Amino acid sequence: MQGSTTNNAAAVTMNDLLAATQNLATIDKALGDIRRLLEAKASLEADVQALKLEKARLAQEVSALRNEQIDASSVRASSLPDLHFDYDDDSSSSDDSEEELTHSERKAKAPERFVCPLTLEIMNHPMLQKGTKNNYERGAILEWIYFGKATCPLTRRKLHPGDFVLNEPLQREIEQWREKYDMQDESAQEEDMDSSELVPTLTPEEEQRNQKRLSLVQTKRNGSTKNLMGLRERILRKRDARVERRMSQR
Repeated sequence: MQGSTTNNAAAVTMNDLLAATQNLATIDKALGDIRRLLEAKASLEADVQALKLEKARLAQEVSALRNEQIDASSVRASSLPDLHFDYDDDSSSSDDSEEELTHSERKAKAPERFVCPLTLEIMNHPMLQKGTKNNYERGAILEWIYFGKATCPLTRRKLHPGDFVLNEPLQREIEQWREKYDMQDESAQEEDMDSSELVPTLTPEEEQRNQKRLSLVQTKRNGSTKNLMGLRERILRKRDARVERRMSQR
């Protein structure tokens, strides 16, 4: 009788040991899952920080590009000789400084909401993305969609042409701004104007120096534009790759 009791006690002890071992294995697995989640969180935080840095660099590129546009117009103006005119009416010498701004300088001073984030140009037909405050030039966003870009370049949402409507209030604002600064008339005048009738002819040496300086500014500006677009594409590709990796690990 005593031997039977001892055997039963030993069996109970073994069962308890096996149960405890299984519990430890379960706890170890749970701890492993927690560690992986913490590592994933740290990785995501690092990704967010990297994106913030890339966004800051992108903003610097945009600012530099706009400054270069102003520099290009300044180079053109500085290459022309000073002209002095005599007027009978002295009041004409007190023209408003805004009227003396060049086309490029006025364009650079345009409100940021007038500029398409894809083309970096002032919009003619701003299209508002439904559910957001983002506006794009109509031709640019349709080209973005139809050439295989299925997600919004800013929000990463799925895109469809029906997601956009013409932002008529913003379009009117842009038209009023153009009329105020006579942007359209100025462009037409620049095309029809014969500069040789207004300013003395530059010497060959002056013309050559002027062309070199303008070419240098234009080359730098074009390079900045390509770098800006390339950086934007790299940011989007990296973000897509990170999301795919996170989804595949779940």
